[in-house]
Amino acid sequence: MIYAKSNPPESLKEHTERVMKNFDLLKNTYDKQIRNLLPEKYKETFWKALEIACYYHDFGKLSTPFQNKIIKAINPNQKRKTDDFRVNIPHNLLSPAFIDKSYIEKEGINEELYPIIIQAITFHHENKKILSKELKEEIKSAIDNDLSKNLDELNREMGTNINKLNKKFTIDIEKRIGMNDKNYLIYLLLKGLLHRIDHSASAHVDIEMDASENIEEKAQFFITEKLKSKSRELQTFASNNKNENLILIASTGMGKTEAALMWIGKEKGFIVLPLRVTLNKMFSRLTNEVEIKSTGLLHSTNLDYLLSEEINYEYSDSLRIVQQSRQFAMKLNLTTVDQIFTFPFKPLGYEKVLSTLLYSKVVLDEIQAYSPNIAAAILKGIEILYKNGGKFMIMTATLPQIYRDYLDQKGIKYEVKEFLMDEDPSGVKNRHFMIVKDDDISNDIDNIVEYGKDHKVLVIVNTIKKAIDIYKNIRDKTKNVNLLHSMFIQKNRLTKENQIYQSSKSNAPGIWVTTQIVEASLDIDFDVLFTELSTLDSLFQRMGRCYRKREYKQNSPNVFVYSQASGIGTIYDKDIFNIGLDKIKGFNEIINERSKIDLVSSIYSFSSIQNTKYYEEFKKSLEILDHTSEYEMDSKTAQSILRDIKSVKIIPREVYDQNAELFKEYNKLTDREKRIRENDISSLSTDIPYYKIKRASLSDEIFRDFGIYILDCKYDQELGVQIEEELSNMIG
Repeated sequence: MIYAKSNPPESLKEHTERVMKNFDLLKNTYDKQIRNLLPEKYKETFWKALEIACYYHDFGKLSTPFQNKIIKAINPNQKRKTDDFRVNIPHNLLSPAFIDKSYIEKEGINEELYPIIIQAITFHHENKKILSKELKEEIKSAIDNDLSKNLDELNREMGTNINKLNKKFTIDIEKRIGMNDKNYLIYLLLKGLLHRIDHSASAHVDIEMDASENIEEKAQFFITEKLKSKSRELQTFASNNKNENLILIASTGMGKTEAALMWIGKEKGFIVLPLRVTLNKMFSRLTNEVEIKSTGLLHSTNLDYLLSEEINYEYSDSLRIVQQSRQFAMKLNLTTVDQIFTFPFKPLGYEKVLSTLLYSKVVLDEIQAYSPNIAAAILKGIEILYKNGGKFMIMTATLPQIYRDYLDQKGIKYEVKEFLMDEDPSGVKNRHFMIVKDDDISNDIDNIVEYGKDHKVLVIVNTIKKAIDIYKNIRDKTKNVNLLHSMFIQKNRLTKENQIYQSSKSNAPGIWVTTQIVEASLDIDFDVLFTELSTLDSLFQRMGRCYRKREYKQNSPNVFVYSQASGIGTIYDKDIFNIGLDKIKGFNEIINERSKIDLVSSIYSFSSIQNTKYYEEFKKSLEILDHTSEYEMDSKTAQSILRDIKSVKIIPREVYDQNAELFKEYNKLTDREKRIRENDISSLSTDIPYYKIKRASLSDEIFRDFGIYILDCKYDQELGVQIEEELSNMIG
């Protein structure tokens, strides 16, 4: 037997059969969409080229060193193959030897495709190995002294009839095909789809799940039959403009999610949101209420959520959804930006993501919620998608003008339309009466407590330290108060996220103190908002969590804004903050949706921000992206940039000590058993910005499987991680 995998053991024939099954599934499902992306001369030969790449991509595993490595991993006592040849060359550098130009020509494939197929196979496993003169000689030696001698075994097992191996293919991999090459698109699709097909086969996951499901039909049925309503103007517009790239500027509570589903229609879709908590709620709603069967959830703690009390899936079902989501197998994929918008950085293996997005439809929700460097990556990603035939839709409550300016400068065509709650015939007018106070929110605790006796009150501040301080002050006066920020361990945080969601849906009065963790797209609705001033785009997002879909008829404020705020200059850009403050200073009246949009647009115009740190960061990020060479970084590095923070995953020492038996049991497990128990460990962790932790307080003890440190600190289920002196500038 020629082995391909060791865990579980799998022969080359078995793995190749899985690969070809997924090839057929992809072709039969999305042939039209992928063919529409292709240059005319490749429309008839692309699938044959991809079929060849898929079939031969792992033939290099025939090498004796590789086979002996697998045999040893499966059973150290099993007799190995005669190992006269011991130079261990990565199998992907050997697989192209099994294909030559004459074979390509016999299959009727354009000769130009030969080097593209060779490169797709060669680099289906990425590394930074230099194709040196010495490595070329080693490859030739492996072909002559190892692979050629084992051809009969390969032909018997695979049913092939290969008589001679190709030693000249190394010429075709000396210079990698890049974004500026004329054949880049065909290479991108061949290599990227080979990655997906291979990875899905290795994970024993079908590459596409429930592809016949019509996303728009499910959304329409939900609106008409379950909500007993009809499509709003926003949703109808999205449905009628499925073939266009769109920018939809819409008030909170206008039904943007349903609009996104209608724009996606029958196609494969990705919805990208800033916050995991928002994605979790959307996943629950779309699977349980809208009943979209093939919905994926892709973010760094998705398994924790699927196993949480809120959704409570069985472990096997949760693991299946996680695996399918990682392989982009679902018809509808809900994801954070760091999971898919790594491709503008062109890291190793980026083609897998980009090739999938090109035949899908990509929805970016609340783009204004991102920092300037992340926004730059998103806009660069939109540019790359557009140039290669992809489709995008941006949905947002407010849109900085400089973002539109960038798209226009790059010649990107799109339709833009505004849908404002108070201008919509079926919408709600006058949701927010805002007063801006030149004061610190800490000085208004009594007012917050008084409102909390009869109302659902939401308090949002800019830093964790401020949130904890405010919470303690309110707790001294009433017990009907809760706290939520990002530095609770995952298990507690998920519980709190569910509690705030349920609180907002009930009629019971009470107070929640939070940070911007609840700011974007979370479908919660409180009666009164007390908030520190942030930048205006952030402020108006916060206001969307108060009187979300209700008309406010009182002649007194339901939104209290305090301009003496924490986190200015660290969490929020000081210049942008001050520009916004100047525009709303002394405000004490109803603020309509048009005013919100106009204010944000004016703040983020070039004339307003050209000399700010914000704009410098935005420009610098775009310049870096423009000059980043392909394959300079790996995907994890790109993800860390998109998370906008260098953080370390920790388990508080107090939590570790309380779960000593769990960790003792864990340390006895095999590597495979540890992976199965991954959620037990990660549910006790949280992420903390690295620069906020004194290096000495991190224990040398580390769970290497997950990159988790033990932090010598206290932990309180009510307050979270207790390192107060380090919390003053912590976001979220």
